Amino acid sequence: MSNFTESFTYSIGKKLIMGLTGLFLVTFLIAHLSGNLTMFSGAMTFATSAHFMGTNPLIRVAEIGLLCHCQRKE
Repeated sequence: MSNFTESFTYSIGKKLIMGLTGLFLVTFLIAHLSGNLTMFSGAMTFATSAHFMGTNPLIRVAEIGLLCHCQRKE
């Protein structure tokens, strides 16, 4: 096992992974909150908000990060 992959078995490595996935979660929630708030203000319809969430590459990366975190078994 390399030093890089071995470092994730220690407490600090696990905390780093948890922090990064938490950052993905917060970013994901802020994106959804901003989409909902713009719909309430009338600046955007539901269809355009859904299209943005479905086609934005940053949202896709956040979803994959959250999926990887949820499927990890300890």
